[in-house]
Amino acid sequence: MLRKFRDGIKGRAGKVLLAIIIVPFVLFGAESLLTGGGGPAAVLEVNGQEVDGAQLGQELLMLRNQTAASMGENLDYAALSEEKLRPQAIDRLIEAALVEQAFDILALSTPERMIQQSIVQTPDFQVDGKFSNQQMSRVLADNGFNLNTLKQRLAEEMRIGQLRSAIAQTSFVAQANTDLLIKILNEKRRADLVEIGPEQVQPAEPGTAEIEQFYAEHQTDFVTRRSVDVEYLLIDQQDLLEPVSDDDVRAEFDLQIAQFEASERRRVAHILLEVGEEQSEQAAIEQAQALSARIEAGERFADLAKQYSADSVSAEDGGDLGFTARDGTFP
Repeated sequence: MLRKFRDGIKGRAGKVLLAIIIVPFVLFGAESLLTGGGGPAAVLEVNGQEVDGAQLGQELLMLRNQTAASMGENLDYAALSEEKLRPQAIDRLIEAALVEQAFDILALSTPERMIQQSIVQTPDFQVDGKFSNQQMSRVLADNGFNLNTLKQRLAEEMRIGQLRSAIAQTSFVAQANTDLLIKILNEKRRADLVEIGPEQVQPAEPGTAEIEQFYAEHQTDFVTRRSVDVEYLLIDQQDLLEPVSDDDVRAEFDLQIAQFEASERRRVAHILLEVGEEQSEQAAIEQAQALSARIEAGERFADLAKQYSADSVSAEDGGDLGFTARDGTFP
């Protein structure tokens, strides 16, 4: 899921798409993408369970990222519009709600340990074959995720997979099939055997006309495979190699060096302050200003990140998100 989006943002077209996603964040904030600027009003109801605008907005954003990643460099902006993606996002939310309700009826659940194991085994979160908190934080941040959203999505996918598997492995036998099987098992047949010895068979030599008639009726049985004679010339690549001098290599390097440039990378750390029911946007702004003042007064950024950041993964590393390109997700 994350690999598709990460591969999709490479190249010029990917950067254009990334700019389209980032501009609303800069101008209106993340909430405008998820709720349209208002509170989380219900947009649909599934058996009495409400689905609000925030959930629909999040599903639309995730579906848009996945669709764009599958297009590669050839982006179809019409296919990425809300008008095109909204029906698919609603179907996903309905399916997830129905599966969740079915799990509640069946008293089933997805163990937290299974979700954690899936996260640890995700290749995108590994460095040299081992799970890395820093790598996970970087990948989640690049794709607009947080740890809670990732766990929720994994739990939904696991529940859907378990329910589908249970249904697929369930079987029943129709009465008609049972009756047919009983008839076959109880079926009886009578056979008569007549033995004919060689002395009872009169040998006969076929005539020319009979041979020709048999050949005409079975011509395909006497067709041989077509064969051809082939002549070829073997050219060894080693025989065509010509030595290249150091001066020629240096001249070609000087000619091509203008095509390459190193991009600046910066190390990023953050303190995530969430805005929601427990804390208003104004309260979060005031807290951020207070933390900024404490940092300027000499307190360590890492200590404050461990104490106040809502990002539990990066908080353990003092808010550190690792290195990122200057034109990447972070400034």
